[in-house]
Amino acid sequence: MFLNKKGFVLLETLVVTIFTLIIFTLLYTSVVPLLGRYKELSYYDNVDITYDLYYFKNIINSDSNFDNIRNNPKGYQKIECEQLANGNICNDLESILDFNSKTELVYLNMDKKDDLKRDENFSTDLRNYLDTIDTTGEVILLQKNSYVSYLNIKNKGGNISPPPDPGTPICTITISNNNSEAGITTSVSCNPNGGSACRSDNPTGDINLKTSKTYTVYNEAGNSSTCTVNISSKLQKAVCTTATWGNSKTENKASSCKAQSESDANKNLWNYVITCSNNGYTYGGSCTCNTSVLYSYVCNSDIYNLGGCSAYCNKVYFTTGSGTCTRKTTYKKTTKSRTGCSTWGAYTNTTSCTQENYKTSCRTIYIGN
Repeated sequence: MFLNKKGFVLLETLVVTIFTLIIFTLLYTSVVPLLGRYKELSYYDNVDITYDLYYFKNIINSDSNFDNIRNNPKGYQKIECEQLANGNICNDLESILDFNSKTELVYLNMDKKDDLKRDENFSTDLRNYLDTIDTTGEVILLQKNSYVSYLNIKNKGGNISPPPDPGTPICTITISNNNSEAGITTSVSCNPNGGSACRSDNPTGDINLKTSKTYTVYNEAGNSSTCTVNISSKLQKAVCTTATWGNSKTENKASSCKAQSESDANKNLWNYVITCSNNGYTYGGSCTCNTSVLYSYVCNSDIYNLGGCSAYCNKVYFTTGSGTCTRKTTYKKTTKSRTGCSTWGAYTNTTSCTQENYKTSCRTIYIGN
């Protein structure tokens, strides 16, 4: 009896263990895929992505080229801004919303959903997302950074009525710094003209603009308009008058003097002329000739020109000599001041402007309207 009772307890333990393992196995195989599916679904129908898609829907639904995309025999197609009549607005919107090369904006007729699911030219995220869509007709899908969403754009029974047209925004340019050498400064503003808020593609305008430029403004509905600043340039010139020289000032014993002519001064627009005159030489030092009697001499031109003390003593007494003999040149420096050449005439329009002996000043004036 005791042995039979032990066998029953062992059997009972084994049955409970197997039952527990089965329960945990069922829970694991059910819960883990659900957790993975939940994580996957968290990337679907994201609010931010849906709002991004809404802005594109407003552009695409009213675009004159949209029928070309709808008529694709496949029933689905990736939408590129270049395919749209409002491609420039589409490009601007993609830039604002930080689209990248992996972002997919796709048109799909839901009758061709299975074909798109098998097309490996589209991302896995977008194709898996199709299993969660329960709708008919035509949709546009947006896959961006693994987030995916969709919006209906048309029903099979007919087109969805487009939203009211908010009108065309008004583009305005304000010009400053006109008639300047630096260039034109522009400031661009946008008036929504009764519609939703609008913005410019270059709200701060430009500084030092030297060529004509067109700016674009658009509102949230995708309507746009442009405004242009036209910039032209004119060559200008002014001529320096011939100098009148006078007011001379004389400086004697100048240590150096480099003469300058009035013609060179006029050519180079210098404000002074220097003339130099040589007043001769002065000598300094003394020499001693070593004969039986020592002879001492004050330096002069003869001693200096013979080559100095030793050369002089050797020639005159056939003996050696000592001492130094130097000479110094002095100049007279006359400076003339000028008037007139630093005064320029009025700038005038000209078809060409060439520098002429540095007396013609040329510049370009930029004019905007």
